Amino acid sequence: MEDALEQLRTGDPSGAIARFTDLLTVQPHDPMVVWYLGLAWLLQGDAEQAQAIWLEGISLDDAIAAETHIDQLLAVLKTETQFQHRTGRIWQATIMCQQWIELAPEDPHAYAQLGNLWSLQGNLDGAIEAWQTAVEWIANTDSESLALGAVLYQRLAETHMVLQDYAGAIASFQALLTLTPPTAEIYIQLGHGYGHMGDWEAATQSLEQALKIPVESQAQHSEAWGDLGYAYLQLGALDRAIACWKTAFSLQPQYVQSWQHHWQTSPPCQPFDHLMAAFVQTLTQSPSKPEVYLSLGQGLRHHGLYPLAIAALEQALPLQTAAVFVALCQTLWDAGEYNAAQAIAQEGLSHHPQHVALWIELGRSQAATGDATNAIAHYQHALQLDSSITKPYQYLGNSYLQLGDWDAARSAFQTYVKTDPQAVDAWFNLAIAQLHLRDESEAITSFQTVLRLNSNVAPKIWEAIAAFYEQELISDLEAWEKIIPVDTPEIGYPSTQAWVNQARQLSSYYLPIHPAETIALKRPNTSDPEPHTSFRFPSTMPLPESFVSVIPNGRFWIDPDQSSTAVLTAENALLADLSPEFPILSPDHPKPLPEQHWTFRAGKLPPFQAIEGTVAVLAGLSNHVYFHWMLDIVPRVELLANSGIELEDIDYFLVSDRHSFQQESLQKLGIPTHKILPLDRHSHIQATSLIVPSYPGAVAWMPAWVFSYLQDIFLPQNDTLSKQATSFAKRLYISRSKTSNRRVVNEPELLQILKEFGFTEMTLESLSISEQAMLFANADVIVAPHGSGLTNLAFCRPNTTVIELFSPDFVYPCYWLLSNLVGLNYSYVLGTKPEGHFLHRFLHPNPRIEDIYIDPIALKAVLTATL
Repeated sequence: MEDALEQLRTGDPSGAIARFTDLLTVQPHDPMVVWYLGLAWLLQGDAEQAQAIWLEGISLDDAIAAETHIDQLLAVLKTETQFQHRTGRIWQATIMCQQWIELAPEDPHAYAQLGNLWSLQGNLDGAIEAWQTAVEWIANTDSESLALGAVLYQRLAETHMVLQDYAGAIASFQALLTLTPPTAEIYIQLGHGYGHMGDWEAATQSLEQALKIPVESQAQHSEAWGDLGYAYLQLGALDRAIACWKTAFSLQPQYVQSWQHHWQTSPPCQPFDHLMAAFVQTLTQSPSKPEVYLSLGQGLRHHGLYPLAIAALEQALPLQTAAVFVALCQTLWDAGEYNAAQAIAQEGLSHHPQHVALWIELGRSQAATGDATNAIAHYQHALQLDSSITKPYQYLGNSYLQLGDWDAARSAFQTYVKTDPQAVDAWFNLAIAQLHLRDESEAITSFQTVLRLNSNVAPKIWEAIAAFYEQELISDLEAWEKIIPVDTPEIGYPSTQAWVNQARQLSSYYLPIHPAETIALKRPNTSDPEPHTSFRFPSTMPLPESFVSVIPNGRFWIDPDQSSTAVLTAENALLADLSPEFPILSPDHPKPLPEQHWTFRAGKLPPFQAIEGTVAVLAGLSNHVYFHWMLDIVPRVELLANSGIELEDIDYFLVSDRHSFQQESLQKLGIPTHKILPLDRHSHIQATSLIVPSYPGAVAWMPAWVFSYLQDIFLPQNDTLSKQATSFAKRLYISRSKTSNRRVVNEPELLQILKEFGFTEMTLESLSISEQAMLFANADVIVAPHGSGLTNLAFCRPNTTVIELFSPDFVYPCYWLLSNLVGLNYSYVLGTKPEGHFLHRFLHPNPRIEDIYIDPIALKAVLTATL
């Protein structure tokens, strides 16, 4: 029996079936053998056979015996469900739990367990349904039921929050409070729910309630103070907001000091981050209340919270500095209060008559009210005060356009684009002025520049060309053909194969390379009861077939920010499986309809460049990101190589080649420079023959052969590798200190801990791909913040340990997936935000790029448990 049970529990249902069947010949009346034989058939995927075996084993003629047998079978299902759950075999546990429910449909514990299992697999709607059923069956009559109910309402509340169903979360938290003693955390979460729904009065009440509950350390109340301050802010109680935030920061001095030291030694790269860093500095150190309001108002303006920003900046007016007047004037302008903005600018100039920015703001506010003549005079005065500035030339051009002074407008815009050649609006307006001056060739050139800088302006250019043609300001329409935008797709196919089948194309236009497959996923190592929701996927994930398609007169288009792509047939039909766009969905996610692709809503697409010959498309999403380049783009060359199409026969390769890692890759892949069509200059092409290899699996979801392919290209031969191995550190900390985002705030403190464990700090920016590959291939342990450098896990040996550091609000599982496929031991540590959820979002509005604060104690605990 033990051997058969071991086969069952270790994933060999066929062997277990054979062993239990043999046991039945020896022990024909042993019901436990019958229950486990049925269980083996269940794991084999044959639920009907399992149920038939169990039904035969239950004595239907003897009611007492039948009840005993059912109880035995239920006990087996419960035990094995829990065992499979504990050992990480989540799918197996799920199908057992479903049989448990069939036998005991009123057992809340079964539904509770099923909800837990669905949650682990990312089926949060299924989890909610199961937990909700469980609490409906629970009778509030005994302590065990009350305890289970409390656990379930906590899970329901947390899951509703993840799904942004804040009403559902609030209802669950309120139910939880009827079953368990209140905690500060429950009231904080209630405050979050109310806040997300915009009910700041209720949020304030909940957060104040949280602060009334005793905690072990007052530092634990910092989150409630921070969020209470934000709630007061939303209610317009600015003084109370500031007081709460000062209290929150005073309770976390080490956290604040780490951030301030980080900002001083590694200044923020984004202007907005500079503002928020200055706000924290002013809030915690400045004794001047108006200075705090100035800093707060500037931050609120950049959040688009104009009424609050205006209120804060008005509180800062006693400073009488030019910075206050400029900030308030700009905020009033943003809010559309142009007359008020003009009055503030004039008041500011009465105190600071030589301040250039105030003259510019006075001009902008006058221009917005239609007083272009006075606006021009004030822009010109600003230029007289400081001839080195150029922004007024753009404003001058706009005002001259208002007045119909086309020549002056052209001159102003030409001056401006010389200093800011990326200014799309200035180039567009320059083209308008040139058209009014009947300089069609120059207007065409300016519009071409607009399309090169941002092809999404195509609909606006189409409207301008149509209007000027109707006004007879365009005389030679044939000369405009090269920049006239084209129609968006007329139809979409869900797959290239569907297009081939329906359009009756020759089979050679679709060349299958690798068959569809299923990859196995295991949960990351974590001390938490369950992993973060970003890691909750089924235990297996299907990947589609990879292929190469040859499309006669096919087109390829990519959005300027590389967030959307489209492959179009000669008939202007979109091929959805070759046209991915963000957001990236997992391969098992229901696919959107082709007509939901952005191009169908674009209005117009930029004109395409016709290219004679064969073009292979190696472009995709986010080509400049090392992860997408290495795992989505480079492996497509392998598909080409296995398609029977000789690379020498391809005339051009459409690919990004701006970065050194791209140039190194293309050289190693044997793609000559003279055959490259740089993506930044060829965003929409049509080729005589367009060759498009699919992604190796799905975008950001790749099969294991990708890693062998990359290792063959970028890792030296084993003998060379072994000779150089002694020069590489075995324990690596990959720092992002030389990057512009996602840096570790308290890195010096963490490095002290890491060095105790024998780690060596490394940065990767100066290393070639091959050098990075060798570094990772020789490592035993790697610790790193989330970032593209972890793409090099592709070169690690199996069983290498990886510990990834995350921002608390941006947990993206791509390197966990990679670790699964390479066979690495993966763990993670989440950053903290003790200043409160809403205040954290206020200070760091873009979680994708925010810097990360890691609790040193949490990192040390993971290192101790892992190494």
